[in-house]
Amino acid sequence: MSRNFIHRFFTAAVIAALVLVSLVHSPALAAGRPAQSIPPAQADNAGESEWLIMLYQNADDQILEQDIYMDLNEAELVGSTDDVIIVSQFDRYDGAFDGDGDWTTAKRLLVLQDDDLDAVSSEELEDLGEIDSGDPQTLQDFLIWGITNFPAKKYALVLSDHGAGWMGGWNDDAPEEGSSMSVNEIDQALAGALAETGIDKFEFIGFDACLMSQVEALSGVAPYAHYAVASEEVEPAIGWAYSKFLAQLAAKPKQNGAELAKNIVKSYITDDVRIQDDDARSEYLAQNFGTDEDVSPKELAQHQAKDTTLTAVDLSAMPAYMEALNEFVMALTSVDPAAIARARTYAQSYESVFGDDVASPYLDLGNFAKLANEFAGSEELDAAVVGLQKAAKKFILAEKHGEGRPGSTGLTIFFPTPDLLVGVGTAESTISYTDYASRFAGASLWDDFLAFHYTNRDFDPDAALPDLLDPETGQTADLTEFSAPPSTTPKRRQAPPALTLIWRWRRSR
Repeated sequence: MSRNFIHRFFTAAVIAALVLVSLVHSPALAAGRPAQSIPPAQADNAGESEWLIMLYQNADDQILEQDIYMDLNEAELVGSTDDVIIVSQFDRYDGAFDGDGDWTTAKRLLVLQDDDLDAVSSEELEDLGEIDSGDPQTLQDFLIWGITNFPAKKYALVLSDHGAGWMGGWNDDAPEEGSSMSVNEIDQALAGALAETGIDKFEFIGFDACLMSQVEALSGVAPYAHYAVASEEVEPAIGWAYSKFLAQLAAKPKQNGAELAKNIVKSYITDDVRIQDDDARSEYLAQNFGTDEDVSPKELAQHQAKDTTLTAVDLSAMPAYMEALNEFVMALTSVDPAAIARARTYAQSYESVFGDDVASPYLDLGNFAKLANEFAGSEELDAAVVGLQKAAKKFILAEKHGEGRPGSTGLTIFFPTPDLLVGVGTAESTISYTDYASRFAGASLWDDFLAFHYTNRDFDPDAALPDLLDPETGQTADLTEFSAPPSTTPKRRQAPPALTLIWRWRRSR
C-alpha cells in the first residue's frame, strides 16, 4: 500500500515462526457540518431520551490519538439534544498528540454542540485518571454508568480503536503493558452490562475499527444488539462520518438501528468532515500526506475509499445465517480439497495481522463460497452456496466497498494456512482461535471444518448450536465448553510473553 493511504495497525510474532497479531483500526469518517436548528440538550435533562449514544473511544495509542480526538470533535458539531444524548469515555495517550491541553487521563463527557474542530468543549462529568481501556471490566463499567445515568428508549455503542478480527483489539499499554480485549471479552462485558442494567438489548453496536466485519467477531455481539456495523478491511485514519450520521439521527430521532446502520455505511468516507470541510481537508492532507496542494473533496474521497469496506447487518438474522453457513461447511467436506484450497488462494482477502510472510487468512466469505462452488462443481455444494447467499441477503442490510476490493460481499471468515492453524488452533497455542471467539466456535462448524480439511479429523455435524446467537439463550450461555484454551490461560487477556509486538507506523484502525 502506498504511503498516501495511511493506516494504523500492528502485528505480533508468535513462537512457531508465525508472525502473529494484533490490532488495526481507524475511525470511520464524519460528514459535513450540520445545520444548527437542532435544540441542544438541557443540563438538567430529566426522563428518558429517544437515544443514548455511548462512544467508547480508546485513544490511549500513539497512532490513533489525534484521529479519535477528531472523531469526538466531529460529534460535537451535532452535540446532544433532548432526544439524542451522546456520551463519551475518552482515554488519551501520553506522548503523541499534544493538542487541546494535552491531558492524558480518561474522561467521561456529555457531548455538547460546538463548531470548533480543534478543541473539545463538551461537559466533563468525570476524570477517571489513568485507566486500562483494554480491560473488559472498564468497558462494562462505562456501559453501566451510561445506561444508569442517561436512560433511553434505544441504546447505541460505538467502539473505537485498533481492531484485528476474532482477536479483538482495544489495546492499551498504560497502565498495563500488552492489555487488549478479545472478542470473547467484549462478549462478556456486554453480557455483564445487560445483566446489571436490566435492558434487553442494545439497538446498535458499531466497530469503528479495522477488520471486525468477521462472522467470528459479529457472533460475539449477536445476542446483545439488534444491528451492527463493521469493516472487512482496515479503516483509514479518519474513521466514520460522525457529524453526518449523528445529524441525521438528531433530525429524525424516531429512526431505528437499521436506519442508523445504513446511514453510517452510506456516509462512510464521502461525507466525512475531513473530506468535505475545506479547512479540515487541508489540515488532513498536510498531516497525513505532507502536501498543501488543493485537492477536491471528490478526489480525496475517491482516493481514501479505494481500498475500504463497510457493512451493516441485522443481527436477528444471524442464527439463520449461521445455519446456512453450517450447511455450506458440511457440503465442503464432500468435495475435492484441492478445489477448496484453490478457492482459498484466489478469494478476496484483506490486511494480514499475522505478518507479511503469512498469507492473509481473512477472506471474504461470500467470494470464497462462490469460487469454491465454481472450482468444485458439486450439486450439493451449489445448493448450499445458494442457501448461504439467500441468508446473507437477509443478514446484510447495507454494504459498500472500493474498487480496490472488488470481491467484497460484506463478511469475512478466518481460513488460515496449515502452519498458522497450528499456531492458533491447538492446545499448545499461545493465542487460541476458539478461546478468543468461543461463541462462534460453539455456534458454527467452521473450526471443526478447518481441522477436517487439514488433518481429515471427523466431526459431529450436529455439534453446532446456532441458538448461541439468539438473545434468549445466548446472553446467559456458558461459553467455556466451546473454548480450546492455550497451555496457559490468564484470567485477564493480555498479549502473551511469547509474542513480540511489532508496530507498523501506518495510521489505520
